[in-house]
Amino acid sequence: MATMIFKYFKFRDNMFHDNGIILRATPRNNLNDPFEFLPPTILTDKINEIHKKRKTTPPSYQQISQTFFSFHGAISFTESKSNLLMWSHYADEHKGIVLGFDKNHFFFKNLKRVKYDSTIPDEFIEDIDINDNDSLLKLFYLKSDEWIYEKEHRIVQDLIDSEYYIDNKDKKKELVKCINDASTDWKHFFVVPYKALVSVYFGCRMNRDDKKRISAMLATKAKEISIKTFEAIQSKASFRLEFRKFEL
Repeated sequence: MATMIFKYFKFRDNMFHDNGIILRATPRNNLNDPFEFLPPTILTDKINEIHKKRKTTPPSYQQISQTFFSFHGAISFTESKSNLLMWSHYADEHKGIVLGFDKNHFFFKNLKRVKYDSTIPDEFIEDIDINDNDSLLKLFYLKSDEWIYEKEHRIVQDLIDSEYYIDNKDKKKELVKCINDASTDWKHFFVVPYKALVSVYFGCRMNRDDKKRISAMLATKAKEISIKTFEAIQSKASFRLEFRKFEL
C-alpha cells in the first residue's frame, strides 16, 4: 500500500512557514468544478422531499451553503507526482513544484479518496441528512469521472480551525494568525509540519535560482529533517517526466 501523497503548487515565498508548509482549505464557491457538492437543484429536491414528509419548512440551498459549505474547505492531494495535466494546471505550467508527504503522519488522519462517477448515485443522495454535518461532508468526496485522472484525495476542514488567513481585501496579501474565527472574505490556511514532508519535486521549467532558493529555505526551516529534492526532466523517448536528484 502506497504511503506517499502529493500536492501540486505554484511556488510562493510564503508557502514555507517557520512551522511547516502552508496549505489552503478551499470552500465550495472557490473550487474549479461547478458540479462540486451536487447540482443545487438535485440537493434542493432532496431537501424539499424530506421536509414535506416532516411537514416542516425546508431551508434554502443558499442557507445551507452559507451556514455549512462556505465554512468548510477541502485540501486536495493526489496519488501521482508525474501527471502532465496537473503539472500544467496546478504547478504553474511546470514552473512550480510538487511536494511529497507521508500520509501516515497525524495531519492526514482524515484523508479520504474522492469517488468518481458519471452520474450522481441514488443511494448517495438518499444517505444525505441535511441536519447532520458528517453526512453533508460526504458531498466533498464525489466528483464527475471527467476528473478521474487526478486520483484525488481530500482532507475537509472546518475553516474556523484554520491557523492563518489572508484577507481578500488586503493588497499586500499578508498571512495573519487566525484564532477561532472564519470569514467568507478570507482565504484560510492550515500548516502541515515539516516532519510530514518527504520529498520535493521541481518542475522541468523552474529556473535553477528558484530551485536553489527553495532548497536553502528547507535547509533553514527544516534543519533536523532529511527531505529529498528532485528535478523533473522531459523524457527523450516518450511523453512523460523523469526525476533525478537535484544537486546544488
